[in-house]
Amino acid sequence: MQTARPPLHIIHVVRQFEPSRGGLEDFVKCLSRQQMLEGHRVEILTLNREFQSPDVELAATDEAHGIRITRVGFVGSPTYFIASGVLGKIAGADIVHVHATDFFFDFLALCRPLIKARLVCTTHGGFFHTGRLLALKKLWFATLTRLFLHAYDGVVACSDSDYRRFVAYCGDRIALIDNGVDIDKLLDSGSRRLTKTIVTLGRFSSNKQIPLLIERFAELVADDPDWRLKICGVNSDSTAQEFETLAKTLGVHDQITIHVGLSDAGIRDALSDASFFVSASRYEGFGLAAVEAMSAGLHPILQANDAFKALAAKHPAVRIIDFASPKSLSASARQAHHDISPSYARRVRDVSDETSQYAWRKVARSYEDIYDRTLA
Repeated sequence: MQTARPPLHIIHVVRQFEPSRGGLEDFVKCLSRQQMLEGHRVEILTLNREFQSPDVELAATDEAHGIRITRVGFVGSPTYFIASGVLGKIAGADIVHVHATDFFFDFLALCRPLIKARLVCTTHGGFFHTGRLLALKKLWFATLTRLFLHAYDGVVACSDSDYRRFVAYCGDRIALIDNGVDIDKLLDSGSRRLTKTIVTLGRFSSNKQIPLLIERFAELVADDPDWRLKICGVNSDSTAQEFETLAKTLGVHDQITIHVGLSDAGIRDALSDASFFVSASRYEGFGLAAVEAMSAGLHPILQANDAFKALAAKHPAVRIIDFASPKSLSASARQAHHDISPSYARRVRDVSDETSQYAWRKVARSYEDIYDRTLA
């Protein structure tokens, strides 16, 4: 596609990028690649250490997927960090696109008079992914974040819940654009026959509530020992070892398989005998992993958070439960297996086809409209 004006120089600013893997990293990667296909010059500015490997310093400049990466040093923690040399790395950009509300978001807002580029941010759930320090987070959001949002020429909420949270502070500068999803990555990779295998995908962070998921799964196995659970992700503030210990304690170690750091091909293989996706996540900005699983043809059983309830309103195959309730997963999984059994092949096609609305080409065009508006 040819743009109506010269290609843009776009710098995406995100706290973690490859080799770190997760929903936010995937979002920035896919948006950047699509923008490059549209002819734009795209770069990534990120931190020089992974939060899960803080002693390993990454190269100051790098490239991944054809995208140039610049990394800066920092002090602090995932809760809040302070990075150095940021302004010098964004000189010459037309668009500086900040992802989430962290130090980068705050600092660039404070430095707005010194920045020639247009500033755009995508919310990605803000900093409300966990309940830790929740009172302080609410105070920060209502004061400093509210003030800093005025420095941004465009704000994009990537979920209904984010839109409701941010709109009062942004006025007509905010737009709702659902997350793009790399539909082709896991497309049609689920089981061709109905099974009793469930998969969960995502970073092993506390908000995902994987220990609670294992507890509910143990109840499902007690009711029907044929069920299996695959846990796929990367270590974070929770680890695979913790999950294995809990599975042994609950007597379901033989029914649970844990995969750490799988490639995309490895994830496809893990999904090949699965029919269901599950997430007990307390908070999600959008629910990227759930949509990726739907593209594979899996039927989701999800925690009743705002993002997942929004997905359920759009997709009839999504089942919402409260993982805090005993037997909730057992009842829902067994009922789902019964309901989809008579027409499994058709239902797999239907749930996969519904994800086409999240294709990155469409989402990238929506972002380009935001850029054009701010440049005008």
